[in-house]
Amino acid sequence: MKTDGTVRVGIVGLGGIGQVHADHLESIASAGNIAVELVGGMDISSEARRRFEREYGVETVDDATTLYERADAVIVTTPNRY
Repeated sequence: MKTDGTVRVGIVGLGGIGQVHADHLESIASAGNIAVELVGGMDISSEARRRFEREYGVETVDDATTLYERADAVIVTTPNRY
């Protein structure tokens, strides 16, 4: 956690379900009840990463380890086969 108590959350898997979770995180953050911040995302698809960056204004990566270093918690939204 950040020193101010904000939970930094990343998302692995930036397709439709990943975007649903990102939308919910933004709603939680804007309500102000819980200190949460979307800090980035990870996907193997470069197009999914570009789309997520445009939509949510956060950096995305193609390596989960990099995301894990930035986040306190990670939501995994990949298909079962991954």
